[in-house]
Amino acid sequence: MPAENRSGFFITVFSHPALFRIRSSLNDYGFGDFLGGQEEGFRLDTAGEGSRVFPEKGFYIGDKIPFLQKAGFSRFVLDMSDKPVRKQDYRDLMDAVKAARPINGTCRFNWKDGFFTPKD
Repeated sequence: MPAENRSGFFITVFSHPALFRIRSSLNDYGFGDFLGGQEEGFRLDTAGEGSRVFPEKGFYIGDKIPFLQKAGFSRFVLDMSDKPVRKQDYRDLMDAVKAARPINGTCRFNWKDGFFTPKD
């Protein structure tokens, strides 16, 4: 894709995405936090008629913004809709994005590697 065509795309660089949505309530199972096959943490959020699974660590690639800008992308999304954001956390996130530096406590969730990998 030519770089001039990339300017209309929005790239999410920070989020706590819901990885799975389940149409039934899982309250009866009696757990909220659990580990995946690679020892990564997940949180079960059951509300209303459904349940969602969130990663314990947020997704962040804000340190890659300069690379993405060179490739022709110019619109970036910081999705903070998961939970209320404290003012200091917002400032820390914005400072990290402006400085294009990584943030401790976040990850680069990799769908290629999958959600669960059995141990040998």
